[in-house]
Amino acid sequence: MLSSLATCLFIWNSAGAQEATSVPDPAIFSRHYWSQIRPDYSYLNGCVTGYRAFVFRDDGYFTFNQHVHGSWRIDQQGNLVLHSKTGQQLILVFDKFSVLAPVVSTNATSSLPVNSAAGDFNFRRTDLFKECDE
Repeated sequence: MLSSLATCLFIWNSAGAQEATSVPDPAIFSRHYWSQIRPDYSYLNGCVTGYRAFVFRDDGYFTFNQHVHGSWRIDQQGNLVLHSKTGQQLILVFDKFSVLAPVVSTNATSSLPVNSAAGDFNFRRTDLFKECDE
C-alpha cells in the first residue's frame, strides 16, 4: 500500500512539474504570421501582407504592421514579451493553441491613434491575434 501511494504521489508530482514548466517551442511563433482577428481585419489580408500582423523571427526579433520592430522572448508562463525599438513593452498571452491576446492596462487610453511610422503599437483589451495557416 505504501509503495502504491508513493507511486501515485510521484505521478502527480511529475505531472504538476511538467505543467508548471511547459514553455512552448519558439518555432511555434516564428513559423508564420499572427494576424489580428478581433476586431476583424481579415479583409486587409494580414496573413499575406503583414498589415495588422506580427512576424516573429527565429533570431529574437519581430515586426508588427510592417513598421514596428523590436525583440521578443518567451517568459516562464509561455507568454511573449516584446520590446519595441522605441522602448515600449508588450506582453502577449498565448492560449497554448493558436491565439495571442495583448495585456493592456485598464487605465490605458486605447482611443489614441497608432503612430506605426514612429514604431508604436497600441491595443485594446479585446484585441486578438491568430496564427495564419502556412
